[in-house]
Formats: sequence, structure tokens, C-alpha cells
Amino acid sequence: MTRTLRVTAPALAAVLAATLLTAPPASGASYPTWDDVLAARSDESATAERISELTTLLDDLRREATTLEALARQRGEELQRTQDAADEATETLRKLTADVARAETAAAESQSQVARWAASLTRTGGTDLTTTIVASGSGADDLLSRLGTATQVSRTANRMLEEAAVAGNAARALEDQAQVATTERDRLAGLAASARDEAIEAVESARAAVTEQEARSIDLEAQLAVLEQATVSAEEGFAEAEAIRIRAEADAARRAAAARAAAAAASSTEAAPTSSAVSAAGWTMPITSYSSYQAYGMRVHPVLGFVKLHAGADFGASCGTGIYAAAAGTVTYAGAYGGYGNLITITSAGGVSTNYAHMYAGGVQVSVGQTVTAGQRIAEVGSAGLSTGCHLHFELRQGGAATDPVAYLTNRGV
Repeated sequence: MTRTLRVTAPALAAVLAATLLTAPPASGASYPTWDDVLAARSDESATAERISELTTLLDDLRREATTLEALARQRGEELQRTQDAADEATETLRKLTADVARAETAAAESQSQVARWAASLTRTGGTDLTTTIVASGSGADDLLSRLGTATQVSRTANRMLEEAAVAGNAARALEDQAQVATTERDRLAGLAASARDEAIEAVESARAAVTEQEARSIDLEAQLAVLEQATVSAEEGFAEAEAIRIRAEADAARRAAAARAAAAAASSTEAAPTSSAVSAAGWTMPITSYSSYQAYGMRVHPVLGFVKLHAGADFGASCGTGIYAAAAGTVTYAGAYGGYGNLITITSAGGVSTNYAHMYAGGVQVSVGQTVTAGQRIAEVGSAGLSTGCHLHFELRQGGAATDPVAYLTNRGV
């Protein structure tokens, strides 16, 4: 037997009040009230108009959410490209700085050799070596021999002076190149910072749009059902909308509680592979077990096929394996990131940040602004983006510049 649900006027008013109070603010759209829906039912033309309006609003909500999610992905791709460019510029500067140091050492050594040579000549009686040789000679043959030696000495001196000049010029040229590289690095780092801000804004806008779509759609679809199905009473529509809302909120609360419980249990019971606890310096491994490893440095990209900087370390592990914060800090990014699939950035003290990449969207378990502790579970291993298999890509940055993360952790007792 079908049971018809009846709702009294006071109860109906309470449901309406709850609906209006809990719904998120509309993004510029005007939504019909239940009074509008009830009024439209008495007129066929008004009913058709309201149905069209409700259908359009639902489509617009879905379209806005889809558009903003696409924009978030686009901003993530732009962020990745600008950060990659900044990383390449940083690596170029790092190499040039090393080249400058070597050139300056070579120039200093050449100048030192010239100085030692000059001091040696002084000890033999002055810089006019030919005069000294002639004055000390005892015969023609001996004199010619000593003059030949003087010529060789002169050639050696000239060669040493030329080498010193070349070394000095090379050092100065490399210093000029390093200055240009520094300017370019700083410019690209600024672009990357701006791109990160835009990406964060896009991710938050997309998340808000999806939340609004889910909340608004409950009422709109219930209102649409009341108008399209003459057998559905307004009271039933109200009740069904409220029941759906309550179930959705309960499901969301259960999922959030389960995620918090799992993260707390994982962070308190699982240890890094080289240590049972966070090091004295406050660091730990971002993954507890892995089957393969690829180090930081230049490499042929396994998907793109050309040589580029691998700005982190890869840890191959089964999808779903836990990922943990390597240090305490604040989540400053969590979202789409181009070829990295999805990225989490945690900013810690001293201008150090860590990146965790290639998770699926559902494997990201933290959000921007959240504070985390070292060893806290933050995500699950995935294979999103340009990836050949399930793995964690882990980066560590100092002042925005990528560095070898494993070497950094090793130096901090991990």
C-alpha cells in the first residue's frame, strides 16, 4: 500500500525556513521559492514557464560547476608550466654559478703563476733577463745557448700572461651570464607565484560552485518534480527535498569523520621506512614503503621523451598507499596541477615547502589552509597526469627553488 505523506502548515514553514537558511548564497542567480512553485501549479502556462526556468537553472548550475572545474584544471596547467620554467631557470643559474666559481679559481691560479714567475725573475737579478744572461756569459757558443733559453723564457711568460687574461675574461663573461640568469630566474619565479595565486583562487571557486550545485539542485529537482508530476503534492516535494538534504549531510559527515579517523590512526601507527618516529629536526619520509625509486636530477622524461629537470624524487607504490606530510606546516595548495595530475603543497618554517603529486582527485585528503603535523596522512598514491604507473612524486623547495629532497631529509636525520 502506498503511503501518502502529509505535512502540516507549521511543519512546512519550518522546512522552508531550514531550506532558506542552509542553502549557500547564489552566484548571481535568482531562484524560485516554493510559494512561486505553488502559485504556478494553478496555471498551465505558468507551470510550463516555471518548468523551463527550473530546468535552465539546473543546467546553469551544472554548466557553471563544470566550467569552473575546467578553469581550475587550466590554471593548474599554467601553474605547472610557469613553475617548470622557473625550475629550469634556477638549474641554469645553479650551473652558471658553479662555472663562475671554477673560472674564478682558474683566473686566480693563472694570476698566481704569473706572480710567482715575476718573483722568480726578480730573484735572478731583475726583469731584464737578456742583459743578465749576456753579462754572465764566457763564450760565444755559451752566449747563444743562453739567449735561446731567454727566448723560451720570454715565450713562456707571454703565454702565462695571455692565459691569465683569457681566464679573467672568461670569469667576467660568466659573471655577466649569471647576472642575466638571475634576473630571468627572478622574473619566472614571480610569474609562478602569480600563477599559484590564480590556481588557488580557481580551485576554491570550483569547489564552491560544486557545493552550491549539489545544495541547490536538491530543491530545484524537487520543485521540478512537483510541477511535472500532478500526483506529487507540494508537501511531498518539501519532504523529499528535506530527506535528500538530511541524507546528503549525514553521508558527508560520515565520510569526513571516517577520513579524520583514518588519518589519525595512520599518522599515529605507521612509521617511515628508515625511522620509527619523526627525526629530531622534525622531518620524516613521505611514504612508508615503496618498490622503486628515481632520484632528483636531469633525465629523459618517461612520457614526453626529452631531457628535462626531474625536480623531485619518485617512489613507486601501489595506488591507495598512504602519503604523509614530511614536516609540519600549512597546506597552501591542493588541486589540479597539469601533468602532475593533482598536487599538494605544504609550506613549513624557514621558507621550505614540500610537494606531493600524481594523486587522483579523490586521493587528496587535505585542503588549503589546513595545518598538518609531520607524519600525518594527507593523501593516497595515484597515477594521475603524465604518469606511467602508481607512484608518489615528492619535491622539496627552499625559497621556491627545487633541491634534492632525499639528500635534504638525510641531512636532517631521516
